[in-house]
Amino acid sequence: MAPESLTTGAIIENLDTVISFTEDHADLFNLPAKKKFGLLVAVEEAFVNICHYAYPGKYGDVTVF
Repeated sequence: MAPESLTTGAIIENLDTVISFTEDHADLFNLPAKKKFGLLVAVEEAFVNICHYAYPGKYGDVTVF
């Protein structure tokens, strides 16, 4: 079973890790392809925004549940 949450640094280099985590969980819940695609787009947008704007000039983490 996949972990229930993921905490990672809020840096663009971690986007693939966040997307993989999200995709694994979408598959666990048998999300239909169209909904899975929408979820992945939303998570990518949210993560990128956090990376760019949440921690100006300093390091921070993001937790995905």
